[in-house]
Amino acid sequence: MTRAEIKEHLTKGTDVCMVCGRKLLGEWTDYNGQIRCVDCGATHQVLGCHLTREYLQEFDLEKKDIARTYFDQPESLEIQRDYWKETSKRLPFGWFMETPPNLRKYHNDFIAWLLPRANEYKKQYPDAFDWEAVEGLRKS
Repeated sequence: MTRAEIKEHLTKGTDVCMVCGRKLLGEWTDYNGQIRCVDCGATHQVLGCHLTREYLQEFDLEKKDIARTYFDQPESLEIQRDYWKETSKRLPFGWFMETPPNLRKYHNDFIAWLLPRANEYKKQYPDAFDWEAVEGLRKS
């Protein structure tokens, strides 16, 4: 998403999953207000704004401007969509106090898919991930 698209999305919100396009139905993560789409695993905020002041300032927004329901990883949206389209496997995102066993498998699958594509995605989407950390996974 471009910066303008992110700003528009944050203010308008969504009732469909931004990755798979299906009606947004989710399961709770352990992060306040965050759900994972039951179909693809993409995370969305459903209890209003949980964005930092610094992040909001980048878009000249305030908490009151933010929609109740929004996709919470807009910088990596295109990568997540590509993964879903190519594999139909659930995304590994979401915050949990304890990592559920199936989430570890989703994580491993995603990393195995991402690593061969990391250099190209890093050029296109420099803010999508901590690319240095992604490269570190190549060595582990």
